[in-house]
Amino acid sequence: MALWGNNDNVSALGESGAGVVTLDYDTLTVTGTGSSFGTPGYAKTGDVIRIGMTTDSGTYFGDAAIVGIASTTSITIASTDGLSGAAIAATSYWISELPQYTTLNPLYSEDSTFNKETSSFQTYFTGASEGYTGTACSNIGILGTYENDYYNHVAGRIGPDYQGNNGVKLLNDGNQIGIQAIGYGYANAGAGSGVGSDRVYVGLDDFPGLTTTSADTPVPSSYQDGGNFYAITSIGATYVGLGQTISDAITIGDPIKVNNDNITWLSGDVTAGIDTGDSLVFQTYRGGHDRYVYGVSGAGVTAGLSTTTGGTSSDGIYGTSAGWVGVTTYVDTDGNYRVKKEVLVAMSGITTGPAGLAGTAGAAYPPTYA
Repeated sequence: MALWGNNDNVSALGESGAGVVTLDYDTLTVTGTGSSFGTPGYAKTGDVIRIGMTTDSGTYFGDAAIVGIASTTSITIASTDGLSGAAIAATSYWISELPQYTTLNPLYSEDSTFNKETSSFQTYFTGASEGYTGTACSNIGILGTYENDYYNHVAGRIGPDYQGNNGVKLLNDGNQIGIQAIGYGYANAGAGSGVGSDRVYVGLDDFPGLTTTSADTPVPSSYQDGGNFYAITSIGATYVGLGQTISDAITIGDPIKVNNDNITWLSGDVTAGIDTGDSLVFQTYRGGHDRYVYGVSGAGVTAGLSTTTGGTSSDGIYGTSAGWVGVTTYVDTDGNYRVKKEVLVAMSGITTGPAGLAGTAGAAYPPTYA
């Protein structure tokens, strides 16, 4: 009995798509429906059964080595060490000739004790609030003593392209709110201002932590109207006073842009008020830890060098040699998707799993990351 072969698709999707299996964890018996275990060209002793779906829409339960075949509908597996432990009933599967020893290696187990697949939002940076932020406000103030660290941690991962899991979020009321910009924000005018007015009707209620312009302010505190900047010289709860009069009228409800070092503009409103000095917790989506053994064909090698990840060029992030390859994926502390590869058996002529075909269960290389 060979320890491995070159086929990750001995019988795809449970005997050409018709079969499903149920596992008895106590007896290690796998019972098939529509299966052809032991039939030439299908599962044989020494093969590995891969149970479930590796696609986003399915659940993958893991791998187990076949040590006995009682009939075309009944096999015995060596161990459940490679499985998640979740109930398996009427579940799709496919048969592989991957290295048997990997089914007993906790590195490749679907048991969450070893294979922590779920990424989550985790604390990345903590600052303090400058000024009070009321509910339904989409701007926050950052206490000056935290500003340098805040800019260093956050500035590169904000804006319209970072509103998904790749961006930094403010944790508020149990929700993660994306960051649109640092150093300026927007609010709607609470009242109109005519041409020649030196007041704009937004204030501390709209821009917590707002300060007047001073010589040591890197971003001058100003109301910005297109290419015109009007220095803010006084601040009230609902208005700001300007150093010069405006040349264009403002209508109630108009979006008003204000520039100031302390301001962070969020992608949504806070739902829980933030007091002056309150801790501001910023989070990034990271963690997760998935290991999986792929059968990588020549085509998989080529695809691994050119695939894209999350819409961004991977620059060969999946590059590897042909053969049986253990692949580890995770999201690091800076939110970057990381891939590590280990060639377990270098060989040519690999027949890959059925993944990549709509509705199939297997795992073609490279994997899809969203």
